Amino acid sequence: MQLAAPSEHRTSWILISEDGTTKRFEIAPGDPFRAKLPAGVFALQAEEESNRFHVIVGPARCYLPPWYVEGQRPWGISTHLYALRHRGGAGMGDLETLRQYAETVECLGGKFAGIRPLHHLFPVDRSRVSPYQPSDRRFIDPMYIDIASLLSTFSCERSQSLAQKNQSVLMRLEQLKTIDYAAVWTKKVKILKQVHADFRGHADFDRFVANGGAVLARHCAHEVKTAGEASSPLLLRYHAFLQWVADHQLARAAQSKNLYMDL
Repeated sequence: MQLAAPSEHRTSWILISEDGTTKRFEIAPGDPFRAKLPAGVFALQAEEESNRFHVIVGPARCYLPPWYVEGQRPWGISTHLYALRHRGGAGMGDLETLRQYAETVECLGGKFAGIRPLHHLFPVDRSRVSPYQPSDRRFIDPMYIDIASLLSTFSCERSQSLAQKNQSVLMRLEQLKTIDYAAVWTKKVKILKQVHADFRGHADFDRFVANGGAVLARHCAHEVKTAGEASSPLLLRYHAFLQWVADHQLARAAQSKNLYMDL
């Protein structure tokens, strides 16, 4: 590198490392900078000047994990969850599909099962389907909730009856070659609302809401507002309930410990 020396004489320089330690040395105009430095970012400043240069030192090679050095070559699969199907999935991949996908990859010897983001999209406009243009990256889109798993966890007569009434429609959605996002959500949301109406509370749900704090509360308020509904404790609780259910189903899907999600 070339340094803009303030004079023709040897100049004193200060090298400042990232942790604040300093090293002083002299260098003549035109001489190369030959200091042996570890990998990192440093600041270089002439003692008589205020301007600083940045010195970036890269490692001789990138980090290689031990298993790679030993010759292992693990493999995995990456896909879009919504493009996967399983029987009873209402025409698009959900969190039960994700569990089966991760488990299958593990059984085949794969070390990772990758998926595109599951970010919260726009329930009021299911035509906006890109996972890379979400409404909120911090929360899971409730359309990925698996209804069958939900009903097996929170079983009540009214919810089961509603699910049975919609069974034929959900089965028809499974036969489509493309995903009808609006139709899938229309049927799912009816069941989700009924399950929540029958939900009598749970200590784990209370902890989830408490741990979610203001961030979760703002998300719930935003969902109520964008739906054009008058805010009420019951509606806010409903959206928190959706995130609690989705969080539990995602945790169950991740038991294979091989999942990774794109950002």
